[in-house]
Amino acid sequence: GTARSIRVVAKYAKLVAKYAPESIILVITNPVDVMTYIAHKASGFPRNRVIGLGNHLDSLRLKNIFAKKFNIHVSEIHTRIIGEHGNHMVLLLSSTSIGGIMFKDFSQYQSFDVDGIIEKVKNAGSYVINKKGATEYGPAYAVSNIVKTILNDEKRILTLTTYLDGEIYGTSDVCLGVPVKLGKNGVERIIKVNMSDDELKSFRLAADYVKTSTDEIITMIKEEIDFN
Repeated sequence: GTARSIRVVAKYAKLVAKYAPESIILVITNPVDVMTYIAHKASGFPRNRVIGLGNHLDSLRLKNIFAKKFNIHVSEIHTRIIGEHGNHMVLLLSSTSIGGIMFKDFSQYQSFDVDGIIEKVKNAGSYVINKKGATEYGPAYAVSNIVKTILNDEKRILTLTTYLDGEIYGTSDVCLGVPVKLGKNGVERIIKVNMSDDELKSFRLAADYVKTSTDEIITMIKEEIDFN
């Protein structure tokens, strides 16, 4: 269960800090936003060197959905999902562009079914699990993408789980999926995003949910795990 996973993540984060103090920790274990927070606190690493898979795979799936829907190459789609990797995903439709044109200038913008698209993204993983028992190829591709970006110092902007300290609309002391500039030192910069009122409301709900979940879990295990 989750409690066991948390103990394992905390244990290995401490071991990584001890034996590879200059390394970067990439967390994949779900719930990834909570686990990234645990790894950050347990390792004592600076926050730029502890990241989670977050919404990177969600955003890749979202781009593919847009590409199919509008019959255009995926490289022309610039969109992302932020927030929690789970039920509190936030689709940044207001800053989505297709072929360099802002999606809000398209006639479909006002009637676009955001909830339906988010369900498709969520169900993409479930569909694969139902068909073949696991989703290893999607996450494996996303992880290799992240590792390559770090190793080659590519300075790409990816949507990863990182510890926030007020950069995104004042949200702090929580790990969430947000756009970051990624290079050889890990997170080099958290990219501030503009959100519509609805997107911001959803993002704040995601932040509250993840923060509450994280606090509950830390209360449950703090007796046995030293976070100092």
